[in-house]
Amino acid sequence: LQHFREYLSSGKIRIVERPHVKREIIGFRYDKGGVGFTSTQKIVVRRELDEESIDRFLQVISGRREFKTALNMLTERKDVGEVIARGWLDRFLWTIISRFYQQKLSKEGVDELIDIFLDEIEKGTTKCRITAWLHNIYLEVDKVELDEGVILRVPTKDDLEIEIPLYPPVYEQPQPVYPPHAILEIERKITPRLRGTAVTLNIDPTIVSLYETALQLYKCCSVYSYYVRIEPQGVVYVGGHFRPLQLLQASTFRCTLTSDDAPKIKSFINKVLPRLPLDEGGRPLLDNYLGIALARYQDALLKMEPLSNKLAYAVFGLEALYLGRDEFGELRHRLAQRIAKVMYLLGKEKDPISVYEGVKEAYNIRSRFVHGGFEELKNLELLKRIVEYLRLSILIFLFVKNKKHFLDLIDRSMLSEKANEELRSFLRKILSSLYDSSSPEEN
Repeated sequence: LQHFREYLSSGKIRIVERPHVKREIIGFRYDKGGVGFTSTQKIVVRRELDEESIDRFLQVISGRREFKTALNMLTERKDVGEVIARGWLDRFLWTIISRFYQQKLSKEGVDELIDIFLDEIEKGTTKCRITAWLHNIYLEVDKVELDEGVILRVPTKDDLEIEIPLYPPVYEQPQPVYPPHAILEIERKITPRLRGTAVTLNIDPTIVSLYETALQLYKCCSVYSYYVRIEPQGVVYVGGHFRPLQLLQASTFRCTLTSDDAPKIKSFINKVLPRLPLDEGGRPLLDNYLGIALARYQDALLKMEPLSNKLAYAVFGLEALYLGRDEFGELRHRLAQRIAKVMYLLGKEKDPISVYEGVKEAYNIRSRFVHGGFEELKNLELLKRIVEYLRLSILIFLFVKNKKHFLDLIDRSMLSEKANEELRSFLRKILSSLYDSSSPEEN
C-alpha cells in the first residue's frame, strides 16, 4: 500500500474519469397491491483507477521477494500451476488496492481479507451474499428472519437505483425493469462449483430455490425468483447477475407475511427444509411419491396454464400421496374419503362431506384433462381448496416413515375410535410443532 501511494502521488498510476448512466428513483410506493416507482436518468462522472496502470504496478510488485515467496508457497501447497497461483495473488492485490483507493479499507479490513483469502484457497469456501428478487409475496413488516443469515425484506428505492458505464455500451440489462414484491437476502460461506480451471467462477444460486420451495409450503403462494444477484465478499471467486430461465410464471396465489408470521416461519423452515425431496439443483426428485407430489404442487402454483389444468395437477399430487401403487378400483372414492378424514382431523375443515364432494368434483375435472378434454374452471374457490389440501398433505407426509402403514391408519380410523384418536394426535402434533420449537413425531 505504501508503494501504491507513492505511485499514485507521482502519477505513475493514472486516474481516469468515466461517465456513467444512473437511474435515480424519485418516487416509490410499496403495498400489498403492488410496487410502483418513477425514475429519471442522469449522467455522473466517476474517478477510477486505470487498469493498464494497475497491471504495470502489479508487474513491479511481482518482482519483490515477498510476492515470489507467497507464489512458491501457493504452487507447492495447492499443487497448482504458477499461472493460476499468480492469478490468485493478483486478485488479492487488486482487491486490497481497490478498497484502499475507495477508502473502504482499515487495518482490521486487511486482516479480514487475508482470512477470507486463505479460506478460499485452503478450504474452497467463500463468504457470499445472494440477493433474489421475488414475485407474488408481500410483507406487512420490514423484514422477517427465515434462517441463520437469511432474511426476507421489503424492497426500497435503493434496490432499484442502478448505475452502468455509458461506454462501452452494456447490452444486457443488469437488472429487470419491474420491481420485486419482496427481496430474499442470504449471507453465508458457501462452496462454489468449479467449472474448469478458471480463476473467475460462477457460484450456483441453487440455495435460492430451497427457500422458494419452503415459502411455497409455508403458505399457498406462487412465489418465485426472477432475478438473482451473486456477490462474493472474498477475493478469488467472483459472481455476477443470474436470471432463472423462466422469467414469467403464474400469479394465481399471492400471499402476505404479517407480524404473526415473523416468530413462526424460522421454526417452520428449519424443520421442513432438511426433509424436502430435492435434487442438487433444488428441483423435486421424481423417483418417489413425495417428490412427485411436490412437483405437481409447484405446477399448480406456477405454470401459465388454464385453471382447470392447475386443478388437475393438484389432484395428481394428492393421488401420489393418498393412493398406493397397487390400489385399483374406486380410486376417486378412496382418495376423497382419505383426504376428507385428514382435513377434518387437522381441524382445517368442519364439514368432511364438503371435502369429500369437492375432491370428487376435482377428480372428475382431472379425468377429463387426462383424456384430452378441456373444461373451463369457473369455481376458483374449488381450486384454492384443493391446492391447500395438497400443501397441508405434503407437510404431513414429510413426517410419514411408512406410507402404507399411514394409509392403513387413515382407513382404520373410519372404523375404530382408537385408530381415530391415534391419527388425530399424530396430525395435530405435526401441524402445531412445525411452528414452534418442539420436534414433530414420525409415523
